[in-house]
Amino acid sequence: MSNTHEDLTAGVRRCRDNLYYSGRAVLWFGIWNMVKVALQIYFNKGWSSQIIDEEAFQALSEFIDPESLLIIMEEIMFLIFAGTDMLIRAFIAVNAMKAGKGKKHKKAYVVVAALYVALSVGAYIYSMFYYINNVEEAGSTSMVSLIIEITSLFAMVMIIVSASKLKGLKKRIDTF
Repeated sequence: MSNTHEDLTAGVRRCRDNLYYSGRAVLWFGIWNMVKVALQIYFNKGWSSQIIDEEAFQALSEFIDPESLLIIMEEIMFLIFAGTDMLIRAFIAVNAMKAGKGKKHKKAYVVVAALYVALSVGAYIYSMFYYINNVEEAGSTSMVSLIIEITSLFAMVMIIVSASKLKGLKKRIDTF
């Protein structure tokens, strides 16, 4: 890359565009994830009974109808897991889009994105090994979902790379 001021300015614009559009992608993937989890819960009624202690479930079902108890538990789990995931993605996405527009933003979004990527890579590797070892159980929708999540992870990595490049380019411009 050349070191002229115009080239550096063009690099800054490119990084800002990448930040903005990668931020939008992360936001849309977060929305997709919420819909996906909601549909999984809707179509897999009763899955929470498999992870709840039988005695605790029986004790609670004395006070609440067992069917209603399952629905409540599944909705709470949905809010906790998918809601937390969406909040994290929204924090990263909104701040990346603000940085892409040159507006004031929280710098911690890059660190949060890096942590999200690190945790996601571990989860995806585990999922791939699980699907390889349990092919008949995994199904094609699980593999498609994994591919979409990896695409989402790529957008997150683009945010990290673009933010780092942007910081370096701004420092080089300031030396002119």
